Amino acid sequence: VRVTAINDPFVNSEYAAYLLKHDPAFSGMKLSVEVRKDAVIIDGAVINISQKSDCASIPWGDSRVTYVVECSGVHTTHDRAGAHLAGGASRVIITAPSSDAHTIIEGVNTDTFKSHMQVISAGSCTGLAISPVLRFLHERYGLEECTFTSIHAVTSSQKVVDGLQAKEWRAARNAKENIVPHSSGAMKTLQKAMPQLAERVMGTALRVPVSNGCALDLT
Repeated sequence: VRVTAINDPFVNSEYAAYLLKHDPAFSGMKLSVEVRKDAVIIDGAVINISQKSDCASIPWGDSRVTYVVECSGVHTTHDRAGAHLAGGASRVIITAPSSDAHTIIEGVNTDTFKSHMQVISAGSCTGLAISPVLRFLHERYGLEECTFTSIHAVTSSQKVVDGLQAKEWRAARNAKENIVPHSSGAMKTLQKAMPQLAERVMGTALRVPVSNGCALDLT
């Protein structure tokens, strides 16, 4: 896999290079990072940077992009993510649960992929981790009932000091000092990838004060 372009409406090439150089979660990576107008160069590999808000206007074709990995968390429906195709990409992979895009999980249901599917969802990160285990247990022993807890790092939606959050009060708590319970996106992934287990599995998440990492408890 070769990364040739990144689009972020709020991040230019200088800021992208700065963030990469000082990312505490990946500080162990010794990479050379240079800045060029509308591009960053990482260990000699040129990555073009664009700042388009409209997915259809991103010039993926100029960078010979085949696959767009849609990571914004905003464009999660088939049509909204599919707008990337107008810029020259061939396929789009949504890295979040999608309400209407077909969900493909490696080791679970890759046989359901069809060549005409240009936009697919890869589900949630927890869903990716737990689905192959659940499939194995179900096929080998038969799964009657299951609960899981995902213990994972804080996310960008949380606050560093106590604040306001109208929809979900717990999410307003200081992420550095609190373990915050939250719903798990893995449930949506399971419903799409393994509907036969949707009514047999229940799960929740705990956001803990670390910057990177995740553990799964399956019962």
